[in-house]
Amino acid sequence: MIEAEDLSELLRERWAKGSGLARKYRLNLRQPKVSGANGNWLGVGIGSSVDFQDHRPYAVGDDPRYINWQAYARSGEYTMKLYRDEVSPSVDLVLDASDSMGLSREKLGAAMELFYFCVESAVGQGAALKCYLLDEAGCRFLSLESLRGASWLELKGSQSRGLVPKFEAIPWRAQSARILISDFLYPGMPSELLSRFGMSASWKALLRVYSEAEANPDWNGGMKLVDSETAAERILYCDQAFLKSYRNNYDKHFSLWDEYAQRNAVAYFSVKDEDLLGEQLANSGILSGLIAV
Repeated sequence: MIEAEDLSELLRERWAKGSGLARKYRLNLRQPKVSGANGNWLGVGIGSSVDFQDHRPYAVGDDPRYINWQAYARSGEYTMKLYRDEVSPSVDLVLDASDSMGLSREKLGAAMELFYFCVESAVGQGAALKCYLLDEAGCRFLSLESLRGASWLELKGSQSRGLVPKFEAIPWRAQSARILISDFLYPGMPSELLSRFGMSASWKALLRVYSEAEANPDWNGGMKLVDSETAAERILYCDQAFLKSYRNNYDKHFSLWDEYAQRNAVAYFSVKDEDLLGEQLANSGILSGLIAV
């Protein structure tokens, strides 16, 4: 587990890198239908934008300023002019803080750089951003002011007892763009774990952080394995047959997440901890739908 002093240094370092990347790349938040507060984004609703959208019948309580009087003169029926009002997108950004995310300094650093990139990219685009820290205890709101500090992230060691983070506790906003950063090392089907993730969302992204050590371990002979979540220990003999079985199960697990993303129109982007995030964004960020051109 990373010591508090080292963690503070890591956060400062990755905030600087993530902020730099946000000046070069931007999240693909611009969608044809998105709602939020008044701002610089086109959304759905009756507004004052000059971008005309459609008509609909007049209803009691509608603003008479938007009645189409020319159509009324022709038909004798009241109809409303619909415009695309100017709005800022709502963005809900969630960081998984389960123990496996802090398995190594490199893995946690990659997660934090990706997190800060998302924060600065959303802020830079004028989004109404809300950030949350998620673990087995629930979901904690993070103010933008706290993120500028060095002590907002707390890893609990082996206290979580391997419980799956409480995804159902995330207060997703209606029509928000939703981003979840995790290693997705949980038992269970993605559709069950993320049952509320896609409900009334304008855009969705799953950002996975992984290390080569967990994806392709080089274990050999007798090994003592320690569960990063529960601290439970197992003694295993690891030969080539065991490693082959492990890698097959690992690949099968993440093929489920890939299938979930494809079926549900989710931007799914994997980040390898030892590679430069900027190069990964440039090489596959656009293809995954995470980065806008």
